[in-house]
Amino acid sequence: MWSRLITSLRVGLYLAFLLPAMKTAILIRTIYFTVAGLLTGSESCADVGARRADWSMVTVYPQDTISGNSLRVFAERVAIETRGYVGPHLQYRAQRDTEQLLLDVHSGRVDVADLFGGDLDVLDPLFELSTLPFLAQSEEDASTLECLAEIEYRRALASAGLHLLVMSPWPPTGLWSRKPISSIRDVVDLKIRTYDRASASVFANVGAHAVSLPMGDVKQQVRSGSINAVLSSGDGAVGDTLAGMLPNFADVRYAFPVSFLVMSEGRFKALPAEVQQQLTSASHAAQRAQWQVLPQRMETNYVRMRENGVSVQRPITLDLRAALEREGRVRAVEWSGRARPAVRAVLAAYRNRAAAVGNECRWSLGEAFDGDLG
Repeated sequence: MWSRLITSLRVGLYLAFLLPAMKTAILIRTIYFTVAGLLTGSESCADVGARRADWSMVTVYPQDTISGNSLRVFAERVAIETRGYVGPHLQYRAQRDTEQLLLDVHSGRVDVADLFGGDLDVLDPLFELSTLPFLAQSEEDASTLECLAEIEYRRALASAGLHLLVMSPWPPTGLWSRKPISSIRDVVDLKIRTYDRASASVFANVGAHAVSLPMGDVKQQVRSGSINAVLSSGDGAVGDTLAGMLPNFADVRYAFPVSFLVMSEGRFKALPAEVQQQLTSASHAAQRAQWQVLPQRMETNYVRMRENGVSVQRPITLDLRAALEREGRVRAVEWSGRARPAVRAVLAAYRNRAAAVGNECRWSLGEAFDGDLG
């Protein structure tokens, strides 16, 4: 009992150090969920079946985006697997940043949150992996990379007091702009919104004025003229919004980012064992569904862009690709210098994947590490 309580305290102190705004709430709620688990952990689902648990599940993205769809599919599977014990309440387009969502998960105000991977770099450089430019150039590349990285994602999130439920891939990111981008010269002096500090640095180094902004701020910034280009996949309703302001899309395939559905690790461990297994089964089903639908989702987005009057450039010009790939290599070297040895090993395994990785890697990791991660 005391060892688990001490572990929870360590997690709370770790996150409070990284994100000071969380201090007191993290410690109180982490202890609460651990003690609750110790007191009720022996209950079976039958014992608590009469007590329906209403869970809030939140994303900042619209319902028809990858993140929105991930939340919906997971919620549906949870309701089925738990036979109604967990009653999901979904919220889309939440007006909260990543730090606030983390605080809400740890304080118990939110049960499950969708978090964009690149925004978690404050926890570990590992979370920049999926946004390294031009590392993955196809959905097969992306699935292999994330398969190899999944156990490290789970460990890093667990160290931050979070339990990974579902990892969802975004379609590849491209460049939306007011004017067509036909060469590297057209990128110079663009005022571009990127989705993390790393991508802002890459585009700044090729001459653009780049700033990292949440998608919720984009519409106002474009209308005011503060930005005239956006790095985004333009998935679902996000693409509809961008099409009305930026009628050109260069299929840069900068990266295949991922988002994570997470809950409190202490809360997960406090659940009856039967419910833990049911949540794990729901997680696996939702994650498989997200990766399997990715190729079709990509094509659907391109069709939707053209229907909205967007000029789609596929592929981009050779000089633009060469310039961005050069910056991508520099960015990968810089990142490697900050990453832990185990994380660098993931990148090495990915680059040697032809010799080391078989098709079985695609889904095996999520199913292999359901216990303690040490």
